[in-house]
Amino acid sequence: MILAAQIAKQRGDLQQTKILLARASANPASQDQTEPEDNPCDPVERGIAFILLGNIYEEELNHELAQFSKLEAKRLSKHVKIGDPGEGIYLIAAEMFEKSSLKGFSQQMLAQYIASLDAAQELPGRALLLKSKLEVQSDNCDDALATIIKATSSDHSNSSVWAQLGRIHLKMNNVQQAKDAFERAVAYEKVC
Repeated sequence: MILAAQIAKQRGDLQQTKILLARASANPASQDQTEPEDNPCDPVERGIAFILLGNIYEEELNHELAQFSKLEAKRLSKHVKIGDPGEGIYLIAAEMFEKSSLKGFSQQMLAQYIASLDAAQELPGRALLLKSKLEVQSDNCDDALATIIKATSSDHSNSSVWAQLGRIHLKMNNVQQAKDAFERAVAYEKVC
């Protein structure tokens, strides 16, 4: 439902976007949406829906609804554990949008994830991998290469990082370096 809402937003149908996000953010286990929950159902989907609703309400300068949506997103995100620092729900949303070829929304969620980190904290490998993928989609291979090289240092045994490095080298016609990176990706894939 979230992806349908974002497609409706791309088409300019803000009313349909809000309806779809409101449905996605609703508690499916209760008729009474004001009832407190100890173990929320679908915290990832509902949290992302509240984040997106909050962003829309901020754009509309509806501060009360934006604040409510942010608080609900934060409450639900406490039930989402990804093992990386910061508000992981933003990173999950960014990855979901990138896989669905909604690059602009992915960039927005990645920016919100980066903003949720402490200033001195480095980006985890998972976020660097996503950033690199987005940079490649923008034909920014040099930046993508620099980003993925950072990811190889922070998340050395992640086969996806090495596969991304191989794709970037291949796109830049560095065949031998691409081959080396792909071999490493396969080696780490076998170990895991």
